[in-house]
Amino acid sequence: MKLKENELTLARSAYKREESLYNRGVISKAELETAEQTYLNLQQSFHQLQTSIIHENVESVQMNESVKKLSLQHLQDKNQYYSELRSAYRELVTAIEAWKQTYLLISPINGTVTFNTFWQKDQFVESGDKVFAVISEQPGEIIGKTAIASFGYGKVKVGQVTNIKLNGYPYMEYGILKAKIRNISLVPTEDKYTVEVELTKGLMTTSGKILNFTGELSGQAEIITDDRSLGERLLSPLKYLREEKIK
Repeated sequence: MKLKENELTLARSAYKREESLYNRGVISKAELETAEQTYLNLQQSFHQLQTSIIHENVESVQMNESVKKLSLQHLQDKNQYYSELRSAYRELVTAIEAWKQTYLLISPINGTVTFNTFWQKDQFVESGDKVFAVISEQPGEIIGKTAIASFGYGKVKVGQVTNIKLNGYPYMEYGILKAKIRNISLVPTEDKYTVEVELTKGLMTTSGKILNFTGELSGQAEIITDDRSLGERLLSPLKYLREEKIK
């Protein structure tokens, strides 16, 4: 634009000079018309350039507005797609977890699998069926759990001695396991309280035999609710009958 403006100024000066020479009769009218035509052409070109610049400025403003709109639309679409992606990801994770819960048998620990019943290939397994047990490679502390009826709950205290007779190990031959109560549940389940006992000598019985632990042992637990001597135990029924007779 600046260059065109300079050219136009020079052409106007040349035209004015030619016009002055023509008025003095130095040059012909044709030479004057040539200088005038050159000046008019440059003037027209200058105005066209001005118009073109204005038009380009208008387009530039429109394109900037379009860029702003597209940037806003891009941000909105990005947020929408990201939200949909996160939602789809959560649904996928939930579906995978549901599939695992439905079709996979997963153990939380490493160990050896032992089957409790006979299974064969393609056999149907219902929800809740006990398929197998896992014996941990690194077993922790061995504890015992037993259930007591609610009517005898008041006599049971933490620290009381418990004698355990195991199924499959006749106590007359193998002896019994000695334990003491470590914890008692605060509320019953199906009218029974759960009692956790600590094996004072591990799996060594009163006969000095160490039992083989395969993950789970069952039996009967006898809780000694009071520590009385043998004589007191024998006289207790007589004392009770005497008191009843006096009443």
